[in-house]
Amino acid sequence: MSIFGDLKRVFFGAKAVTKHQAEKAGDALSEASDDLVDSTKDLAKDIITKAPGVINQGKEALEDLADKVWREADAVVDKGKDLKDQASDAVNEKLSELRRGA
Repeated sequence: MSIFGDLKRVFFGAKAVTKHQAEKAGDALSEASDDLVDSTKDLAKDIITKAPGVINQGKEALEDLADKVWREADAVVDKGKDLKDQASDAVNEKLSELRRGA
């Protein structure tokens, strides 16, 4: 009977140790998940705090870019008008020469 008693004690001891280690692992996992949740919340708050500033910077950059594009487009249109006027003057002058010579 003493062998069975010893075996019972060994298995009971192993069971108790296993249960204790499982509880410690569960506690560690719970703590780690709590830390992860807290970190995620902090990151989300940080993003929410910074998002309006980043959005405003993006809007300002796009507005500056749009202004520059319009300024450049106006300059190109003005240059095109000047070239058209020069070409028109040159054609009119050539026509006048041809009419005088004809």
